[in-house]
Amino acid sequence: MALVTCPDCQRNVSTLAEDCPGCGRPMAGRQDIVGGRRVRTVERTAKRFKGLIFLSSLALLAGIWGMITKAQTWPIICLVLGLPLLAFGKFMAWWHHG
Repeated sequence: MALVTCPDCQRNVSTLAEDCPGCGRPMAGRQDIVGGRRVRTVERTAKRFKGLIFLSSLALLAGIWGMITKAQTWPIICLVLGLPLLAFGKFMAWWHHG
């Protein structure tokens, strides 16, 4: 067993690992055979869409918390911005993942 460097996150990864434990990039050991041909499965969902989903979820939670505590304007802004951004992030993650 040797260690190689992941091209995406620069972590040391075992040559026996299917994926990088740091970023999830498929390594050389992971290949499937479909129709007699070797195929690599690669998740194409960009980290930016996952980050957008995370941030919009935080905005929604902040908006809900603000509504519960009866704050003035900012909960409505959080909800109005968070919900469409969450929907957009989910759609784009689905679209790019295939």
